[in-house]
Amino acid sequence: MLEQQKLQASRQTSAVASQSSATSTQIGVVSSTIKQREIDVENAKLFLSYTVITAPADGIVSKVNVQEGQLLQAGQATFSIVQDDDIWVLANFKETQYDELKVGQKVTVEIDAFPDHEFDATIGSFSPATGSRFALLPADNASGNFVKNSTAFAGSH
Repeated sequence: MLEQQKLQASRQTSAVASQSSATSTQIGVVSSTIKQREIDVENAKLFLSYTVITAPADGIVSKVNVQEGQLLQAGQATFSIVQDDDIWVLANFKETQYDELKVGQKVTVEIDAFPDHEFDATIGSFSPATGSRFALLPADNASGNFVKNSTAFAGSH
C-alpha cells in the first residue's frame, strides 16, 4: 500500500507541475494582453489630444472652413485668425503716392466712420500685389467695343 501511495503522490506531483507550467504560460499571455491594452489606452489619449486645436496667437476667428464632425488632414486650413493685440487698417493708395510712402513711416489716417477724428498710425507693410489680384472675382475692364466681321454681311440685295 505504501508503494501505491508513492505512485499516486508522484502522479499528483507531475500533474501539479504540469498545471503550474500551464498557469505560467497563461500568466505570460495575460501579461502580454495587459501591456497591449495599456498601449491602446496611451494611443487613445494621444488621438484625443489631436481633437484639441490650439491657435498660434490670440485673436478673432474668421473664415471658418470646417464643419462639426469633419475629419481634418494634417496642415489643413480650418480658419483664419486676425490678431487683436494691435489695431490695423487696410488702406488703398493711389499709384502716384507709393513713392512717398515707406514702411515705418508715421501717417495720419482718416476713417469714414469717424469723420471728425484723425488717427496717428505707422505703415507696417505693403501688399505684394493689388487688391484685384487677390479678389475672388477680378474686375473685367472690357469697354464693350467689338469689331464686326464685314464679310459676314456681304451679299446682294
